[in-house]
Amino acid sequence: MIEFGIESAKIVIKPNALGFDPGFNATHENYLVFVGRLSPEKGLSLLLKAWSLNPQFPTLKIIGDGPDAHIVQSAAASDPRIEWLGKRSLMELLDTVGRASFLVMPSVWHEAFGRTTIEAFAKGTPVIGSRIGGTAEIITDGVNGFLCEPNDPKSLRDTVSHAITISSQDLAKMKLSARNCFEASYTSETNLQGLLSAHQMAISHAKQ
Repeated sequence: MIEFGIESAKIVIKPNALGFDPGFNATHENYLVFVGRLSPEKGLSLLLKAWSLNPQFPTLKIIGDGPDAHIVQSAAASDPRIEWLGKRSLMELLDTVGRASFLVMPSVWHEAFGRTTIEAFAKGTPVIGSRIGGTAEIITDGVNGFLCEPNDPKSLRDTVSHAITISSQDLAKMKLSARNCFEASYTSETNLQGLLSAHQMAISHAKQ
């Protein structure tokens, strides 16, 4: 927008938000979860490759459906750590995400905004995501999740390897940071205040 001539002082970034609070989940179980359309741009093949590179990784639960469903089905048939749950209702999805140690979002394209990421944050689940697009702007590396290089299965493998070996105390801190990030930026209340502030700024500029 700046390149097209809009003054930076007139630009406001207002993120999306969740319309309700699903509640913080303080505990976790020993699995990771992927949620999304099963398609190439979501990095599904990359994710499965990373799991194949480390036989010590825990269970990976995959929620969603799409054109690459057959790839997931094949992986689940050959690797007992891979569980394909298919489509789930929103409440079932949030329950599964909330109980996971981490949500993994290895997109290989520029996600404009990762709603799945803030759903995880709302539940207190840290996110492992690609250092690309909106995902890299939502995740603070080492605070509410971890970032890996996009389209690089070894980088994802190494990032997951690090994530699953942090102490329970550090994971608890990361879960709280994820939840705090949601409360500070992605609730419907903060979204409304951001929208009102943007409107007020626009009105002020129009009067000048």
